[in-house]
Amino acid sequence: MINCVVCGSLDVSTFERERILAVGGREIRIPGDVATKCASCGEEFYTGAQAREADRKVVEVRRLREGLLSGENVKKIRQALGMSQSSLEKALGIGAKTIVRWENGTSVQSRLMDSMLRLVAFNPDNLRLLARLRDATDDAMSAAMPEDRIKDGQLQAAIIAGLEDADVPDEKTVKVTQSILSAIHRFQEERIEQFVEKAQYA
Repeated sequence: MINCVVCGSLDVSTFERERILAVGGREIRIPGDVATKCASCGEEFYTGAQAREADRKVVEVRRLREGLLSGENVKKIRQALGMSQSSLEKALGIGAKTIVRWENGTSVQSRLMDSMLRLVAFNPDNLRLLARLRDATDDAMSAAMPEDRIKDGQLQAAIIAGLEDADVPDEKTVKVTQSILSAIHRFQEERIEQFVEKAQYA
């Protein structure tokens, strides 16, 4: 049983309308917005369930207009990483229950956070970099971090072996190896920057 929130009348009924909102200086139109109207005093209002559904529709329209990842996509990225909602929140440096709200459609991520999620989906190793920068790693993330150094060590060993096979003088091997590793790291950083820039305008 629903009572009018103003006059308490039971003579209320649901109706559908197009809702128009101003968000960030832009007009957003939400079709099929369901609300309740009182026949006695004319008041229009939402029930609890209607308000939650209205919020979800606003979020959905914003996602579509701004080209942001859907809640389902956010969830798939998190699951592909094998992380809980809380551990991903820690790694990204965001508040508790934020991922929950993004995934269930009651809140929408900023373009910056959307770019971060796309960056992580592009290469999961980037999450360790983000977590390290924020110093917000959990035990599982911390345990995974030595992989970065292991990969560098393996790559360095392979480069040295290749240089030895090519008869490069020993005194030049270390210097050449360091130069190659530096070039690889610069290339990786440039790829990350290009990806983020592209994601911002996708």
